[in-house]
Amino acid sequence: MKLKITIPEGWDEITLKAYQRYMLTQNTDNSNSVKIVQMISAFCRISTEEASKINLKDLALVTNKLNKILSVDVTNFTQIFELNKVKYGFIPNWEEITIGEYVDLEELIKLGFWENVHKIMAIFYRPVIAQKDNNEYIIEDYTPNEGRAKDFLGLSMDLVLGCTSFFLLLGVELQGVLSSSLTQKKNPKTKKTEGN
Repeated sequence: MKLKITIPEGWDEITLKAYQRYMLTQNTDNSNSVKIVQMISAFCRISTEEASKINLKDLALVTNKLNKILSVDVTNFTQIFELNKVKYGFIPNWEEITIGEYVDLEELIKLGFWENVHKIMAIFYRPVIAQKDNNEYIIEDYTPNEGRAKDFLGLSMDLVLGCTSFFLLLGVELQGVLSSSLTQKKNPKTKKTEGN
C-alpha cells in the first residue's frame, strides 16, 4: 500500500495545534526514530501508525523537508489578523497592560509556554472593536476566554512565531515598565515646602 501524505512547505502551513503536538513529543525520553515518526505525524496530519509505514528512503526525504522548515527563523510580526470572520489586534499599548493580563501571562508561562501558547495568544490578541484610518485600533478589554484560546489552536505558526519573537523582545521592556511603576508606587514623591 502506497501512503500519500502532504508535507507542509513552510510555517504558514503548520498549525499551532500541530506544533504543540510536536513540542510535547520532543520533550520525552523516546528514541530519535520515535520522535521523527511523531514529528511527521504532527506536521503531515497523519496518525503515528501511518507515519510508521513510510519507507526509509521517503522518511529521509520527509524529515529533511520538515527540518528545513524548523530551521527557518520567523521574525515577521503580525499586529492584526482575521480568524473565523473576527478581526484580532495585538495589545496596542504595553504601558497600559493590566495587572490581570500580566499575572495570567506570567502564570501560563510558568505552567509551560508551549503547552499554553494558545491561551497566551488569546491574551495578546483580542477582537478589534474600533479602528481608525491611521491604523490605530482599540481591542476588547481583557477577560480570560477559553473559546478564543481553542480557536487559536488553528493559527498558523508563522503568525505565532512572529508574535513570540516580538514578545521576547518586549519582555525586557515590560519588566522595566512594571518595575518603574511599582517603584513609583512604593516611593511617592514628597512635596517640598518652603523653609525645609
